Amino acid sequence: MLFSNQESQNELMALTVKDLMTANVFGVEADLPMSELPKLFFEYSIRHFPVVDKQGKLFGILSHRDYLAAMPSCFEELNTAQTAEKIVNYSVKDLARKEVITVGPETLLIDAAGIMREKRIGSLVVMEGEEIVGILYESDFMKLALGRTV
Repeated sequence: MLFSNQESQNELMALTVKDLMTANVFGVEADLPMSELPKLFFEYSIRHFPVVDKQGKLFGILSHRDYLAAMPSCFEELNTAQTAEKIVNYSVKDLARKEVITVGPETLLIDAAGIMREKRIGSLVVMEGEEIVGILYESDFMKLALGRTV
């Protein structure tokens, strides 16, 4: 058990997404070339990016796993010219998942964790109306469990 007394357990149950989410989210533009993604994954050390349109509205979400799945395998026999053309011509919008599961900042953490577990996803985009206000990563729960946040 993480918390030994009832008061601590009650405090944990009252935490909301805004208590743990990452604010100031970096969203990638839908038109960004796919070839730019490795640099961003490395630079920001994260595995999920909200994808935004030209107006900054949520378009989709892109995970590192989605990116890797789109890359050619070393076991496939591919025409090098075709592979290079795909990498150069594909953009984030071609890879992003359009169905994004979102929560509000006042959503209880316990509910957010349940959604992530049920849907088998590693992040939730946090929205207030049409505005992206944060993102909640599965790793945020690890930080909470280790007492490094909140």
